[in-house]
Formats: sequence, C-alpha cells, structure tokens
Amino acid sequence: MATFSIALSGLTAASSGLDITSNNIANADTTGFKNSQAEFGDVFSSSAVNLNTSTSGEGVQLISSAQQFTQGDITTTPRRWTWRSAATVSSR
Repeated sequence: MATFSIALSGLTAASSGLDITSNNIANADTTGFKNSQAEFGDVFSSSAVNLNTSTSGEGVQLISSAQQFTQGDITTTPRRWTWRSAATVSSR
C-alpha cells in the first residue's frame, strides 16, 4: 500500500506543477506578468513506529510556487499625448 501512496503523491505533485505551467502559458502575453516555477521536495517518514534507518523516501510534494522577478522585455509604446508644462496650459 505504501507504493501506491508514493505514486499518488507523485501524480498530485505533477498535477500541481502542470497547473503552474498552464498559468504561465495562459498569461505569457499579459503586461507585467511574472511567471512562477514549481519547486518540489522529498517526503520522508517521520513516524515513531518506523525505526527504519534507510533514507528511502515516502513520496514527493510541491514545496512552493516561486515567482520569478527577472527583468522582462522592455517595449516602447506609440506617443499619443503631448505633455505641456502647467505654465503653458494656464496661459491660454
């Protein structure tokens, strides 16, 4: 039964990773969007009954969804407005 729970934890973590990846893809063209990266970690048995000294894992879990704060592309926008100083506007 332990093998099944290990496999299930892997499927659950992979599903969470796919959710993060699909969110990145869906928002790729959104201005100001910062993508995220899934970070996974091992799950070890910590039961007092389990005195096994082996380092075999009990599965995997999603540790965090780390947001990437790297500089994105800089794009210029067309100039639509002519800015004037306050003195120019008030002298009309």
